[in-house]
This record gives sequence, C-alpha cells and structure tokens, in this order.
Amino acid sequence: MTELEDKALLTSPIAPICWYREADDTFVVLKPNDNPEHLLNHLNSQHPRMQFTMEEESDNKLPFLDVLVKKEDNKLSTTVYRKPTHTDQYRHFTSNHALEVKKGIISTLTRRAKNICSTTEALETELNHLRHVFVPYNQYPQKLVNNVITITLKPRDKPPRRQSAPFVISIPYVPAVSHQIRRLLQQQAGIDVLFQKGKSIQNLLQATGKIWPPLGPPVALAYHGLTLNRFPSQTTPFPTPKLHIRGRISPRISSNPFLHKYKKLSYQ
Repeated sequence: MTELEDKALLTSPIAPICWYREADDTFVVLKPNDNPEHLLNHLNSQHPRMQFTMEEESDNKLPFLDVLVKKEDNKLSTTVYRKPTHTDQYRHFTSNHALEVKKGIISTLTRRAKNICSTTEALETELNHLRHVFVPYNQYPQKLVNNVITITLKPRDKPPRRQSAPFVISIPYVPAVSHQIRRLLQQQAGIDVLFQKGKSIQNLLQATGKIWPPLGPPVALAYHGLTLNRFPSQTTPFPTPKLHIRGRISPRISSNPFLHKYKKLSYQ
C-alpha cells in the first residue's frame, strides 16, 4: 500500500494540500480548483485490484475514522464521530466483569473525547453524551461515572510503572472470590493475577462437527504454602485456612519454588 501510494502521489496530476492515511482510510484536502474525480481516477489506474472510493464533505462536514471534521469560518474543528447505526451499548454495569474493566471503558471514551475535541464546547457536549449513555442506558452509578471522568481529565504526572511479578496467571472472574484469590497470591507468593472472561453458553454450545476424545478425570491442586493468618493479634491458636484451586497447573507456575509442594487429588 505504501509503495502504491508513493508512486501515485509522485505521478499525480493533482498535488494534494494534505494527505493523511490510516490503514486504508485517507483524509485528503485539495485546492478549490482541483477536481477530486481526476485524483480518484488516477489512483484507480495504479493497480487493477486496488480500487478506491471517495466521500466528499457534506454541509461542511466530513467524517474520518472516529473524528468528525467541520469547516467553520475557514477553519477546521474536530469532534467525536459515531455512525448512524451506533447503539451506545457498552458493558452493562450488572454484567459479570471486574469493576476495573467497567471503569476502563469510561476512561477510554473520556480520553478519546479529550484528544479529539478541538473546542471546549465540543468536549463538554461529548462528556454530557457519555454521562447520558452510561447512567440511564447502561445503569452505571452516576457518582462512579463522574469520578472516572474527573480523574481522567485531571492532568497528572504519569506514575512509575510497577515492576511486574516474575509469574503471572489468569483466572476466570467470579465476583468477590477472584479478588480474594488475587490478593492471597500477590501477598503470599508474589504472583500477579489477571482476570479473564469465563465460558459463556455460546462457548459451551458451539457445534464444530468434530468428535473430541473423552477427557480424563479433573484434578484438584492443593497448594500447601498459601496460608492466611486472618487474626495475627490473637494469642489463642486460630486455624489458618488453606487456598485450594481446582484445575491444572501451568508449566510456567510449576517452576515457582514457592509452589513446589503440591499434590494431585482426584475427586469424584
């Protein structure tokens, strides 16, 4: 694509004022007397299998990716663009996902609005739209939405990147339980835990036409080293609960000296 683009621009009878390309979308500005059809025909003549289409501005507006470019008083301004088919449906607040995921959606869209909107009025309009989308449509608490937007817009120094643990594992997200397991592994074993989406009904009921061999009996892994003293100030002995995880251990984790004591327990 780059080679074709360079060749086409060098041999083009029309010299664009600006030419910005992102993947297969290109934003082009021509002189008022230049005919865009001539440039389009020249581009389509470069290769028979590389054909371009063109969209011209309408009502002094032209969308490019997720940016809407407006021409006002001989100046260009930008705001966020959404297709007419966009439904404003994001991860519902009652969905089975970690709170960090839901807050990340709000902060990502807020950061996009901050980077794209060229005027204060456009930014405020977009933020009001986000508040309306997340609170009534997706049932997010209004206080949570406002706090995330405020924190995202607030200028701050980037904190130093935390050094990752030598071992990282991913587990299915289960409310409350997954957070307790992550806290235990971080405190007791220095292991970072990432949450992953659990299997849905669609995953379980997919028909591939393949006959899979029967799997062996599942195993339960009991890690003897992971203990939690919940009441260290008590003088009376208190049983320290063990952390039991059902599943198969990854080869990356089996090399951890902290987890070298484990045994496989078959269960019915």
